[in-house]
Amino acid sequence: MNNFNPSKEEQKSWKFNLLIIQNLLLDSKLPDDVLIVFEWIKKNQTRIDITLLGVDKNSKRNIMTIEIKNWSARSTAWNIYWEKNQNRNRNPHPYHKA
Repeated sequence: MNNFNPSKEEQKSWKFNLLIIQNLLLDSKLPDDVLIVFEWIKKNQTRIDITLLGVDKNSKRNIMTIEIKNWSARSTAWNIYWEKNQNRNRNPHPYHKA
């Protein structure tokens, strides 16, 4: 078991964002069999805020990771990466190529 003591800022972030995330998940009408994991620590000690796991109508397994960010200033820069077909290379999301 990992010792995990979130900072005051991180606690504040979760308090602010959990209700928003809850409402987004409820509004999304996710199927009942989607597994939702909040704040977990991987073996390499990096943390993931929210992970959704499920299968699509073709029984293909899918995973989505959501990272909550609270910046003190707005930015027009995006840093979205995706993996397709278990390709572990980090590539800019196709949205940015439009």
